[in-house]
Amino acid sequence: MIIEEIKKEKSKVFIKTSQGNFYFDFSNNETDLTIRELYTFKGELKRELKKYENFVNLLLEYIRADGLRKNHLGNSLTKMETFWNYLLELYIYDIPEENPKGFIRFCFTNDLYLRQRSLEVYKIVKKNNLFDDDEIIFRLKSMVATTPLDYSTLVLLSRRQVVDLTKMYNQIDWYKFNKLVSYLTEEKEKVFELIQSGKNIESILKILEDIKNKKINKGIKITQNLYGTIIDGIEENNYLVVVPKDMEDLINEGNQQKNCVGYYYNQSISDGNDFIFFIRKKDNPDISYITCRYDIEYRELAEINTRHNQEEYTSEEYDFALKIVDLLNKKFKED
Repeated sequence: MIIEEIKKEKSKVFIKTSQGNFYFDFSNNETDLTIRELYTFKGELKRELKKYENFVNLLLEYIRADGLRKNHLGNSLTKMETFWNYLLELYIYDIPEENPKGFIRFCFTNDLYLRQRSLEVYKIVKKNNLFDDDEIIFRLKSMVATTPLDYSTLVLLSRRQVVDLTKMYNQIDWYKFNKLVSYLTEEKEKVFELIQSGKNIESILKILEDIKNKKINKGIKITQNLYGTIIDGIEENNYLVVVPKDMEDLINEGNQQKNCVGYYYNQSISDGNDFIFFIRKKDNPDISYITCRYDIEYRELAEINTRHNQEEYTSEEYDFALKIVDLLNKKFKED
């Protein structure tokens, strides 16, 4: 394997022939063999270079892929250091071949730069035997370049799923596609079931959003019930604590307060990181007044906001909110 040979020689490859002695030194980007000689070598030099045929091919593929025309290559290997650095950056020893020759040629054939992202595309194509499908490869490389879809997600997909996803990428806009792939981690099988059903993207996204919201709402109910039972309904002077029970209550609060409650913290509440309670006027308990967020990890009042996320509350109202936090912290100590 050429990479091992190079490592064994401490980054140097020497080629000795009756035509002369040539070498590559990757440690300081030196060589005395010109690119033109690489293209035209004959006889004994050609036979000797056969030992390093894979490296020479890799280098030539890189030079071609870098957009340099053959008759404009110059007289020295000025690209060698860049080429070698690219190989190191690509974790070249993990490429799923005896050598990276197939990958370099893949990049050259499909107009891809030598970079980690291209290597990931190559691995997906190789895993699913898609080398003969130029259209799928074109969509796949565009998809990987322009969306948050990463290799760790793609590598778990079957051949049909990769094909279906690339087709969907070609049919819908960027925003909708990104939203679609955001569901792959939690609902992979459901995503492809819906794609294969032939439903339009709007229907697919609505179904997936409903599934996600049901799971989040279940977690919200657990968190809100766990901490809410000890403070719900507490009164002081003209104030009343109201604990939202589910996502619908949070959405209603956000609509009244014109703030992000109802969507921004839903996941963190569901995960048990935040708890929400409301402070309202006793004589008007259905009308939103003050929204409070309790940070469960740090056991503190993280936010206390009035309408439009303003902090227009009195010292009396703030002290009441802190008393509620003390009760919640007391629960922590007991637990």
